[in-house]
Amino acid sequence: MSKIIKTIQSSEKDAFDRLVNIYLSHGWDLHETGYSILENGIYSQVLVLDEKKFNYIEHHNDGTIETIGNMKDGKNEGKLVYYHPEGG
Repeated sequence: MSKIIKTIQSSEKDAFDRLVNIYLSHGWDLHETGYSILENGIYSQVLVLDEKKFNYIEHHNDGTIETIGNMKDGKNEGKLVYYHPEGG
């Protein structure tokens, strides 16, 4: 798999913006047509992660990302990002 798709949703605009920006700072990109406000007032944004940006990716047992980053000679090169299994 070369790309991972994730949808962020929240009814609170500030919390939604904060979470989307965190993911963007970790290397995720906005999907071109992925932003919407759903009928029930839920803000929704589809994000895309190109796995080719990273040479080190670990997954939780359920298949979601646990850790992403870059390694060289067994050492961390840059930042490693850890994701909680409950999302975020």
